[in-house]
Amino acid sequence: MSERRERALRKTRIRATTKLTLTHSIRFRTFFARRSDSQKVVQLETAMGAAIECFPGATAITVNRTRFAPVKKSDDLLLLRSDAYVISDDFRPILNPACAGGKAPVITLDSKKYKFVQQLERATRCGVPSLVSCTRLTIKGEVWMSRKCIFEGEVSIINNSDEPKFVPGRGERASFEETTSILAMNPAKWLQT
Repeated sequence: MSERRERALRKTRIRATTKLTLTHSIRFRTFFARRSDSQKVVQLETAMGAAIECFPGATAITVNRTRFAPVKKSDDLLLLRSDAYVISDDFRPILNPACAGGKAPVITLDSKKYKFVQQLERATRCGVPSLVSCTRLTIKGEVWMSRKCIFEGEVSIINNSDEPKFVPGRGERASFEETTSILAMNPAKWLQT
């Protein structure tokens, strides 16, 4: 490339970057996202969607959740993997028509215990629970579930101990004393039986 053309290109880039005024956002994160003890850093992001104002005649469209199912957190992934969603004939995940109230359940998982996919994988290694009849699921602390678990209505599970607890499912019903011992049992032992 000639030196003259290169200078002209540089000037064009400088002019283009000075004309664009984009919105920035600041996020505080850890350097290694998978390690909570990692060094804290500041992440500066530019909202590319804000650049639309720089192009005359450009418009934005709204895409509703019937066209896609976004997964940003483990909460969304658990919901999408459950029976609350089904795959349509054209291979799109859509809300199961049998869902309670015609709405997807609201899932709130403990952000420290289920921050990463691997933590959710470990909690559901025996299968994902049924959420089709659930309206709200809140889990605090680490609990392990299986495909035999059926959550209905509003469900809240709290584990204040440092050990993960197993939630018994269908066919695993027990009296209060037995349930207490099942919940107190080390989940690793449960998986071996």
